Amino acid sequence: MTIDLFNDKSRNTEQARMLHSRISLLQPIDRAIVLLWLEDISYYEIATIIGISPKNVSIRLFRIRQQLKNSAATNNNKNSSLWETILIA
Repeated sequence: MTIDLFNDKSRNTEQARMLHSRISLLQPIDRAIVLLWLEDISYYEIATIIGISPKNVSIRLFRIRQQLKNSAATNNNKNSSLWETILIA
């Protein structure tokens, strides 16, 4: 599935923009971890790339997902289906 973030006005595109916006606010290491995770990279591979333990990747991802959920809730996000799909995993 290809999404054109510049010309598409659909709900999924708007949600993708919001997710991108919130991810861009993360610290660089947290941003790298979540982007690798979204690419279905294993915790072990992420740990090797970032230089931390797989357990630390797990802990950081849990905290990042909580942070993103709280960010969505704080902004009174009405379009939460994409958030729930991505962040609950």
